[in-house]
Amino acid sequence: MSFNEKRETDVVDENLIDIFVKSQGGSTGVFGISSDATVSDLRKLISLNSHLPGDYLELFHRACRIEDETPIRQEGIKHGSVVHAHSVGSSQVLYEMDESLLDPGYNYNFTKLNDGNTQYFRGDHTYQRPCGWYRHALKVKGQYEDDIWLGKQRSRTDSSPNEWPVSYHGSKMRNNCIVHGSIATNEPIQGVFTTPSLDIVADKFAETFYFEGNTYQIALQNRVNPDKKNGNMVVIPGEGSEESVEYWLSSKGYLENGFSDVRPYGIIVRLVDDD
Repeated sequence: MSFNEKRETDVVDENLIDIFVKSQGGSTGVFGISSDATVSDLRKLISLNSHLPGDYLELFHRACRIEDETPIRQEGIKHGSVVHAHSVGSSQVLYEMDESLLDPGYNYNFTKLNDGNTQYFRGDHTYQRPCGWYRHALKVKGQYEDDIWLGKQRSRTDSSPNEWPVSYHGSKMRNNCIVHGSIATNEPIQGVFTTPSLDIVADKFAETFYFEGNTYQIALQNRVNPDKKNGNMVVIPGEGSEESVEYWLSSKGYLENGFSDVRPYGIIVRLVDDD
């Protein structure tokens, strides 16, 4: 898949923004689109240019897959944003990491670790460290209004003041995949589901990929705005459910000042036994 390095429209529109779309092959296209458009509109525009059916494209922004029905503004896409377009075959998905998004100095190798009975806390919530996984750190320091949400950068079991708790998200997590529990509404649920349980993400929601003959899983490690009073985080308790797993529902919260309620700060990967 490749793009022409030109702006895809010359229409004058005060709501028109330019989005940079990068393909797996490394080519970049500049697409003019209305700031009121949806992800589906962007997909169609890319499809026309790349000569691939829209069903064969997956779009990612800030390392998160973006959904068709969502307005691009809600996904945090604005003038000058970079969106990654991945071509999807009938039986294989190709993944790549944009190195400009990574912060290798904060990578951490959990692959040989086992916390046993040691308990860890982040943001006054239990933190299940990703033992057995390798964390590729995302470049997040200095990207928001402050870095307090990350907590103190040292080895510790306790929480730091005003830091945000840790959650996990797999790309197979969809609103209709989650038992909504106590959320009673006839309206579509808006926001992002994550969970503090890496076990359930690995079991049900993490994407699988293949590299050099081995099978791997990949997921996101996040910090989540814990403000329940103002509805930034709705806790869906696991008591009484089949899984007994707690889920957190967060508004996406992408505002013009760059604020967001779910902040991925690590891409975690683990080797999966084929036995």
